[in-house]
Amino acid sequence: MVLKDQPGDKYCAIRYDPVQELVYGGREDQHIAVFDLRAGKFMCRLTGHTSWVYGLALDDTTLFSGSMDGKVRIWDREKNECYNELGSVGTSCVHALLVYDNILYSANEDSSIRAMDFSGPLGRSRAGLTGSSSAREGFPT
Repeated sequence: MVLKDQPGDKYCAIRYDPVQELVYGGREDQHIAVFDLRAGKFMCRLTGHTSWVYGLALDDTTLFSGSMDGKVRIWDREKNECYNELGSVGTSCVHALLVYDNILYSANEDSSIRAMDFSGPLGRSRAGLTGSSSAREGFPT
C-alpha cells in the first residue's frame, strides 16, 4: 500500500495510531497529513505551522506536533483541530516529541530537551512549560 497526499514536499515525521489505524505524517510544506489505513486513503490536512513539521507524538486523544518554527501545536484528534500552541519551546526547530507519563518531551535545535507537564485537568488549558534540559525519574531508556 502506498499512501499519498499531494505530490511535492517530503515527509519529515510519521506516527501511527494502532487503535484507530491512522497514520500522521509531518511534511516540509508546513502541514500534517492524516491517513486512514483501513480505507487506505488520505483523510485530511492539519495546518497551522509556519515551517517544516519534524516532531509528532500521540496520546489517547491528542496529537502534538513540533516544527522548525520552534512551536509545539496541540491538536484534538477527534475534531482534527488545533486548540493550543506552546509559543517558542526553543530557539529554533523542534526535532522530535515524546509523550510519557503525562509529560511531553521535546528535543530542540538549541541542544535542549524540554519537559511540559500535561497531568492537570484535561482540556484546553492543560499545557504548561515545567522544565528544561532535565532528566525525569522513570523516563524510558
